[in-house]
Amino acid sequence: MDFPLSRKFFGKKYMWDGLKYDSRDQAQEAADTYKKDGFEVETVAEGEVHLVFSRRLAGTEASSP
Repeated sequence: MDFPLSRKFFGKKYMWDGLKYDSRDQAQEAADTYKKDGFEVETVAEGEVHLVFSRRLAGTEASSP
């Protein structure tokens, strides 16, 4: 089964991490890791596999001269 590389949740685009997790717990563990790194994360059950989608806004910091 093929899965989309991205999905929209709440009007925001999230990218699939490319992995298929066998359980909700495994997907949640991966999601927690992404959250610690500053990502917004959504998990989805697709049949017997679980998918993790994440997003993070790219930002620039103002630099001092």
